[in-house]
Amino acid sequence: MARKRRLAMHREMMHANVHIGEFRTSISLDPIVWEAVCDIAAHQGKTETQLIAEITRSRGALGLSVAIRRYVVEFYRARIELPPRG
Repeated sequence: MARKRRLAMHREMMHANVHIGEFRTSISLDPIVWEAVCDIAAHQGKTETQLIAEITRSRGALGLSVAIRRYVVEFYRARIELPPRG
């Protein structure tokens, strides 16, 4: 279940506290990356928390912030039809 998230901006970074299921986690992202997460979630008809939960489930050993940034880049690369790099 998605819960409300808190956002704070410190020194050019967005800090978000999100609840994924029963777990609370914090992420730090550049504001432009957070805006992209919001845009992608809206495009897919999801909340930001739902999208982050999906990314969390498929991130493997990556840190969450890295996995989110990678997801955003891959999403937009697919939109301009660039092949993924190895």
